[in-house]
Amino acid sequence: MDTNQAFHVYLISGLGADYRIFSKLKLPPTFYRRYIDCVEPEKGESLNNYAMGLLTQIDMKVPFILIGASFGGMLAVEICKFIRPVKLILISSFAVRQQIPWYLRTLNQLGLISFFPVLFIKQANFIRPWLFGASTPEELLLLKQILNAADIRFLRWIFLQIPFWKQEVKIPNSVHIHGRNDHLFPVKSSDPDFIVNGGGGHLIVFTHADEVSKDLQKVLSEAGLG
Repeated sequence: MDTNQAFHVYLISGLGADYRIFSKLKLPPTFYRRYIDCVEPEKGESLNNYAMGLLTQIDMKVPFILIGASFGGMLAVEICKFIRPVKLILISSFAVRQQIPWYLRTLNQLGLISFFPVLFIKQANFIRPWLFGASTPEELLLLKQILNAADIRFLRWIFLQIPFWKQEVKIPNSVHIHGRNDHLFPVKSSDPDFIVNGGGGHLIVFTHADEVSKDLQKVLSEAGLG
């Protein structure tokens, strides 16, 4: 495949910045898959400034689609303030600040956002599978590996950014896919275009990859892209 002629699809992961969660996502053969690496932020760095630093990884001479999962979706939205993809796909994420769940806003008001739920997520416990929607041995192993490898400073920075997000308006040409049983970012706080049922939790891009891929294919086909 001539990667200079194909659409480029840039994928941004969320917690742990681990791209194995996209390993089961199916894209049309004419789409060239690329990953954006999330480096450690500078001390006190804003989300907007951090997103601007990721622009160097995007080839703007080639038409591209941006896909962000979880916190990666928020980063994708911030990137769209500098450059516009042909399509923005948000998975298990937020389109605007009004969708941020109440518990994250409350934790911030109590001054606990730097410590919880970061420590709760990082440490192995019975809540983690429920929180992320992992159930099979494969899913549980991947979740364990991702969270064990995640840098706790990066996780704390992520949770510090979420309550202060200022995005008020949905990005044009964006599509939001969310799991019905997402316990980390509850769907009732959102207004997604597609809802994944059948036990779909926060990791639908991996655990329900076939359904997410089908929704994605529908979006691309309707836009004349796939």
